[in-house]
Amino acid sequence: MRRKDSQRPTDRADKGTTPRGLDVRSLALIGSALKSHYEDLVQTPVPKKFLELLDQLDANERTSRVGSAGDEPE
Repeated sequence: MRRKDSQRPTDRADKGTTPRGLDVRSLALIGSALKSHYEDLVQTPVPKKFLELLDQLDANERTSRVGSAGDEPE
């Protein structure tokens, strides 16, 4: 009787592959490429307009918290 795939012994560690079938070297190359790409994004400065909008949002949240704190029953 043949075993189902789920019952097959896992020997991936011996072959250097992952459950999805990618070898360790390929994963390392993909990881370093992604890290390089996203590192550039992280180093990019946030646009001034975006920072201003975030400041406005923070101010609105502080105002609404202060206003709602006085409205709650004791």
